[in-house]
Amino acid sequence: MPRMAVNTASYGYLNYWSSDKNPMVAAKGGQLFSQTLVCSARLAMRTINLFKSLLGFLAFGQCRAAVSWTTIGCDNVNVDGASIDAIWDSAVAMASNAQSTIDTLVNAKAIMPKSTTSRVADNAKYMWGLKFGFSKVSGLDSASKDRLSQVSSVYAQAEALMPKNSGFLICSGESLTWGVTDDFMTGVWHAKIPGTDDSLVLLFSAGHPQGAASRPCTDGETMGRTFRGQYVSNGKTEEVVGILLCTNQISNDWKGALSLGYSPGGSDPNPNDYKSAAGTALHEMIHAVDMNKYLDQTSPHFGEGKVAYGFNRCYYLAMTEPKIALMNPDNYRVFAEMCMSPATRWVAPKVIDKGT
Repeated sequence: MPRMAVNTASYGYLNYWSSDKNPMVAAKGGQLFSQTLVCSARLAMRTINLFKSLLGFLAFGQCRAAVSWTTIGCDNVNVDGASIDAIWDSAVAMASNAQSTIDTLVNAKAIMPKSTTSRVADNAKYMWGLKFGFSKVSGLDSASKDRLSQVSSVYAQAEALMPKNSGFLICSGESLTWGVTDDFMTGVWHAKIPGTDDSLVLLFSAGHPQGAASRPCTDGETMGRTFRGQYVSNGKTEEVVGILLCTNQISNDWKGALSLGYSPGGSDPNPNDYKSAAGTALHEMIHAVDMNKYLDQTSPHFGEGKVAYGFNRCYYLAMTEPKIALMNPDNYRVFAEMCMSPATRWVAPKVIDKGT
């Protein structure tokens, strides 16, 4: 049985990030939906020293970036005390910190056992399939550096998408309506854009056999989904990108946002116990970087219908097919969440049994 990617987020690669292609920016002189960016300069975190990175983040810890994408049904989001702006800001911080962590590893002249650098080096081993030993006299080999540079580039692309007013973020299925439109006579889920007569059509739902019973974010399982949408304004249509962040379905034991330097407490903590809404937002943003390439991956070793979600499956994918792990969004989520606590030595992952 060949390995195959599960196309849960890919419906054609879209490149509508620039204002000349973005109907939201083009409409009404580019004023529509714009939100104030309260804080920028995440590049302040770009340092090759983990402790300087942590201190720099704490110094700017009160800065927050409001969600710049057009939000639908997100006003009352509260996940573990975190609003949608806090979740979004944490996702940006995760992408930025992951790059800083990689800078640290790539530039390290040595990776000393039991050091903070060795802890984040373990994270990289687990999630990206690196093979190297700790040494007092040498850093990473060139192959490991090259792989981490590829990873850092993807984080950079995801981070660059988030401050732009270039997509739609839907936080609740209750904001959607099922109905027939001119282009979708068998029915489709769509949303009205606040303050306008425009609408957003969720193309993956067109002609769904269950119709109104298939309301997104109500299946009890989906935490997020990146999708291709059709923006309809004055009879004209444009293809756009959207993200469903089903905050209503996120488990009560998940975190909303993760602060850099947080302490999980206890010994050998498990990254699966620190899953977050912010990490889920970052996962979806990795999909959005290239919806044809960054797909939820699977393996013949996994159970039927299982994809590489979570610490152990992501680890298995990285160890057995590291090139495929580079295209799996959840590897990026898990690594970023682990690195938000750089002083933590996480429990070693388990090799999953075949068929699980």
